[in-house]
Amino acid sequence: MGLVGNLEDLGLGDILQIVSLSKKSGVLSLESGGRNGAIMFLEGQVVRATSSLFKEHLGDILQKYRLTSAAELEKALSIQSGLDQHLPLGQILSQHFGVSQEKIEAAIKAKIEKIVYSFFAWSDGVFSFHLEEPESFGSARLDPLDFMLEQGLSPQWLALEGRRLANEGRILPDWPGEERIEDELEEPPASFAVPHRDVDATPEESASSAVPGDALLLIIDDDTATCTALEKAFSRAGYEVETCPRTAEYLETCDQLVARGRQPALLIDLIMPRLDGHGILGGLEVMELVRQKYPQLPLLLMTDHPSTEAEEKAREQGALAVLQKPRKEDVREPVGIELLRGLVLSVSSLLHPEPNRIEQNYNLGDDLLELAGQENTQASASIESPGLYLLKGMLQELASPLLGGGIILLTLRFASELMNRAVIFDVRDNSLVGLGQFGLDSVTDQADAMVRKMRLQVTPDSVLHQVLTRKVAIKAQLGSCETDVRLRDQLGGAEASESFFGPLVSEGKVVAILYGDNLPQHKLIGDVDAFEVFLSQAGMAMEKVLLERRLNSQS
Repeated sequence: MGLVGNLEDLGLGDILQIVSLSKKSGVLSLESGGRNGAIMFLEGQVVRATSSLFKEHLGDILQKYRLTSAAELEKALSIQSGLDQHLPLGQILSQHFGVSQEKIEAAIKAKIEKIVYSFFAWSDGVFSFHLEEPESFGSARLDPLDFMLEQGLSPQWLALEGRRLANEGRILPDWPGEERIEDELEEPPASFAVPHRDVDATPEESASSAVPGDALLLIIDDDTATCTALEKAFSRAGYEVETCPRTAEYLETCDQLVARGRQPALLIDLIMPRLDGHGILGGLEVMELVRQKYPQLPLLLMTDHPSTEAEEKAREQGALAVLQKPRKEDVREPVGIELLRGLVLSVSSLLHPEPNRIEQNYNLGDDLLELAGQENTQASASIESPGLYLLKGMLQELASPLLGGGIILLTLRFASELMNRAVIFDVRDNSLVGLGQFGLDSVTDQADAMVRKMRLQVTPDSVLHQVLTRKVAIKAQLGSCETDVRLRDQLGGAEASESFFGPLVSEGKVVAILYGDNLPQHKLIGDVDAFEVFLSQAGMAMEKVLLERRLNSQS
């Protein structure tokens, strides 16, 4: 996958969404008005950002937040240079000088966020995204010359925050230099309180301080009556309670509370609309967004429609528990009041000063598709990836397909812009069954019927077998094995100069394969990077459809 285009055509928020949803590793390079920047991704998460307007290195950042001194930093670098086996600088500072690695990560996170947000002021310019293997980022936790996160940031959250800051006018279109930048955005990271650390203190003294617990509970539920009942129940139990009915309001309230030094516990309804107003698993989306920015906050989910799959995933993400709440029609009935009482007792028992939480993240980059900006009516003056102009609209259509078959139609529609003919197959173990086509009318006047009758047994020596096992798109010629010869014959017998084989992956399995070529013209397959991004999201959309069907059938 590689994308090239203009920022006027596809804004930074859209690009972040696309890369996040594709879960790719690589570098997004940006150029605008003589300014240069880059964002590095590891499996769809942002781990590093650089800008020609930001000159700070790791040592500057650590000293700015008073996490270390110049003398400590010099000693740590000296220790590092004398090691036979490389250790990251953060690890050395932690082991020898008692500096918290978590706080180092939080300081770096704040700097990366600031750099990424500054890019939202770049309304024109060019961008390019190119794949790089994760190994190219290095295995060290922190590079001594740069700053990088081991646990990446959610591009979806960065996109939402960057757009909000831009809309509020907090990001200026022209950054005059670091002094203006520091005045505009510089503040300690909200993800941790940075007390003044005595750099001469011992590691034991540095580790002895602890932040006291907070009796504030921040609740989100899209039903007003349930919100009111929850607020009353927890208030009577001694909690300070704030409630929100919508995701955007909830995220903003959380930001404001943390900015004021509060550390609220979070109680989130599992079954509610997503941020874009669609779907039914909005609680998982809220959990992911909050967890990425404030991993230290205790988080609990509640639901009146239990789902084993969703609950398991929520716990894997770090939720303390998934608790039962009353149905909205029962909230004022005796059964509902009893459930409320049980919910309050469960929450109180779980919010221990030091709860045992799993610090992990869950990527449903495919449920979060908020695409902003106006349609561009002018032709692009620079070269961009073919199909890129289609990608934005196609992803919007994928957000809420009515049927799984609708995803197949969208896939064929996109492919028709990039190749002359294509067939999409349903995958059943090692067999392929034809589903749909375009461009085969020259082979037969009953092309649709012919494709629906197609059956292929995939042999290990076929290029199709590579697609099934590797789960990645491939450009290649059909070979001479039984499967490839039969496919070629069923499509008219002509030899294509190059063919495209693209998988749709859902729930970890290839559920469909698209074959395409440029016959009757004898030309190679062009740039299909944007189409590969779409295919990854088509598979995830199919997974979402299946999950929602299961939840609906259970309820």
